[in-house]
Amino acid sequence: MKFCERIEPQTFIQADEKDKRRETPDRDRSANQPSQSVGGKGRGGASSIANFLKGKWLKHPLHSVVVHIPVALWPAALLFDLLSYAGVGGNAMVRLSFVAIAFGLAATAIAVPTGVADWSEIKQEKPAWKIGLYHMGANLLVIILYAVNLGLRLENFDHATRVTPIQLILSAIGTLLLFGSAWLGGLMVYDHGIGIARQSKHKWRKAAEAGNANVPPVK
Repeated sequence: MKFCERIEPQTFIQADEKDKRRETPDRDRSANQPSQSVGGKGRGGASSIANFLKGKWLKHPLHSVVVHIPVALWPAALLFDLLSYAGVGGNAMVRLSFVAIAFGLAATAIAVPTGVADWSEIKQEKPAWKIGLYHMGANLLVIILYAVNLGLRLENFDHATRVTPIQLILSAIGTLLLFGSAWLGGLMVYDHGIGIARQSKHKWRKAAEAGNANVPPVK
């Protein structure tokens, strides 16, 4: 009479291999799960800041909204300086120029990081990357010129009746450089589709093509 059947060792080996195959996907899934460490949270925070600077919450590039403030105010400051130097308006022209320069500089606190955020999306081998580098360098030089210009006005803008020659010269040079930098920015947008191409991936591509923008082909 048989009380038990003989079990071959091969049976245990096959069963063990089946258990390992069942466990392997679970280990792979856990390895592929995103980390919940502090570093992961930091990357998420950095991504949120980048999305804000790129204007994704606005559904429009933020840089092109903010950059028009200094582009409008600084040439206006030059106009006020020319009128002041010609003896027109007295202290009112001096004050207007001072305020225009100050508000333009304040706007660059947003215009600069938003521009850098857009530029960071451009691949380095693309021509627009180098144009953006020149655009950024020119803008930084303009900001320095207007910051010096503002500093020279701090002591007497509230009572001076005419701007000094150096203040007028700084305004003129800064405005000329600003126009050149703005041309480079326009070159990036209208010739290379920077900003337009990013938005048109979803909703605006047909609008960009209808406007004869230089939209890169879909990959």
